[in-house]
Amino acid sequence: MSRISTILAITLALVFSCGAANAAMVDVSWDLGYTIKSKVRPEGQNWKNKTAYTAEFSATIDGQSGYTGYCVDIFHNAGDGNFDIIGWDDFDLAYKRAAYLLDNYALGLNDDDPVSGYSRKATITALSSAVWEVTQFDSHGNDAFKYLQSTSENGAVTSFYQAMLHDVMTADLSSYTFKFDYEVITNDKLQNLIVASQKASETPEPATLVLLGSALGLGAFARRRRNS
Repeated sequence: MSRISTILAITLALVFSCGAANAAMVDVSWDLGYTIKSKVRPEGQNWKNKTAYTAEFSATIDGQSGYTGYCVDIFHNAGDGNFDIIGWDDFDLAYKRAAYLLDNYALGLNDDDPVSGYSRKATITALSSAVWEVTQFDSHGNDAFKYLQSTSENGAVTSFYQAMLHDVMTADLSSYTFKFDYEVITNDKLQNLIVASQKASETPEPATLVLLGSALGLGAFARRRRNS
C-alpha cells in the first residue's frame, strides 16, 4: 500500500472512531425519591429485607453534562468514578426495557412533568422500583428483587409502579422508536446506571468535518498524482 493510501486509511479510521470510548469518568448528582423497603436475594445468598433509596440521577460523563439516569443495581452505593460503558448495540432485553421506562417516565427527560395524579417523588420512586424489577435477575434467571412498599405515599407509588411494569412488559420494543440515546455505565464497586442523552445530531461535529475534509483532500491528491 502506498504512503498516501496508508495515510488515507488511517484518517478515515479516525473519522469513524471519533467519540468512541470504552471507559469514562462520571460525576453524578441526584434528586432523591422515597426510601423503600425491598426484598432482595443477591446470588448465592438467602432472601434479605433491604432499605434502599430511590433517585433520578443527573450525570456528567467526561465533562459532558446533560445525562439523566437511574440505577440498575441496588446492591451498591452510587458515587463518582471511572465507569465502563455498555453501548446500545450490546443492550439485552432487560436494559431495553429499562430504557423504555426512562423514555416514557423519567422526569429529566420529559420536562420534569410528573404524570397527573402522582407527585414528583412518587414518580421517581415508582420508576426506580420498575427499573430494578426489569433488570435484577441472577445467572439462573430468577428475579432477584421484590418491591414491597414505600415508606410514604405507599398507595400512589404501588399503583404507579404496577402500571409502569404492565406498560413495559406489554410493549412491542421491536417496533418502538426510542426518543433518547442510552448507555449503561458499570463499575464493580459502585452502582451501575442506565443513562440517557438527547439523540446525536445528524450534522457532523466540526472536528469530524476537518478529518473528513482532510481524507477527501488526500484522496483527490492521490488521484491527481496517478493521473499526472
